[in-house]
Amino acid sequence: MTHLRRELARLKEYHQVAEIGEIARRYFAMNSFDGILTILGVLTGNFLARVSDPTVIVLTGLTTSVSMAVSGLWGAYLTESAERQRGLDDLEEHTLSDLSGTRIGRAARVAVAVVALVDGLAPLLASVLVLLPFFLTSLWGSITVSYTHLRAHETVLDPVCRLLLEKTQDKHFPMQPRNSSPYLHTILASPTTLP
Repeated sequence: MTHLRRELARLKEYHQVAEIGEIARRYFAMNSFDGILTILGVLTGNFLARVSDPTVIVLTGLTTSVSMAVSGLWGAYLTESAERQRGLDDLEEHTLSDLSGTRIGRAARVAVAVVALVDGLAPLLASVLVLLPFFLTSLWGSITVSYTHLRAHETVLDPVCRLLLEKTQDKHFPMQPRNSSPYLHTILASPTTLP
């Protein structure tokens, strides 16, 4: 337990020296958003292609998520390493000393690792969250419910998703939602006027 406390204290110290939290929060927010949008694109493509097997959707989503995670992790590692090394080199030039073995040098290396992990894990976690209804299709038996579950928190400004769900149906792939929104029909009747 004391080893864990020491490591946590060291991480807190490195956070103060290298300002890890601020950049990690920024990377987490940006890349979570990227992960969500990418998976929504994958889901839209699957829907338009009339994919009805949830295994295909989940595997496509997960492989896309993993590739985003690897790309984010590796890209952040390379860029953060270069930026942190440049800052360390600049500081070494001004102090005329080698800082690689100091707290500043160690904090820079830890910052690179933490930021790279956050950058890689953020889109992966966000993507899995979006894919969650498709993991649960065995509980409710139909992929139609998974697609429509994604609309559960639809706002009045989301008619495009609703339009896709309502207008791309045919007799070979029935996905017509039961309760069609009268508000949607009002928007579609006059697309230039939004309340």
